[in-house]
Amino acid sequence: QQGDSAKTISTMDAMQSRVPIEVVPMDYRILSDVGRIYLMAGDTARFNKYSSIVERDALAAIEQNPTDVSSPYNPYRILLDLYDAKQEYGKEIALLSRLRTMFPNERSIDMRISQLRMILGRKTAPEVDSLGK
Repeated sequence: QQGDSAKTISTMDAMQSRVPIEVVPMDYRILSDVGRIYLMAGDTARFNKYSSIVERDALAAIEQNPTDVSSPYNPYRILLDLYDAKQEYGKEIALLSRLRTMFPNERSIDMRISQLRMILGRKTAPEVDSLGK
């Protein structure tokens, strides 16, 4: 599996050298997949590099269209997955709290917030209003 990870990273690096995101910008949804591939291959530095761009652009997408929650690649889903992967549970709770105001009867939101608070090891976690802005 170590060899597979090295091959994956090498392939991703080759793609980035041929089509660098600084020259040909990539949509944050696709970039989130690129970052996740690096993470799965064990390259957290590159994952972190791409995740900051993904977070910025997904937050901007939410500001532009706060009700975009239905598509599989909606900015909320992208951010929830990102925050979970980075173990940024305070940000994840804040985003879920925002979703709870839109869907007050959705029990799965409250259940996930409770799970995250248990992970954080305290009953209430501070909610981050700015979500990294």
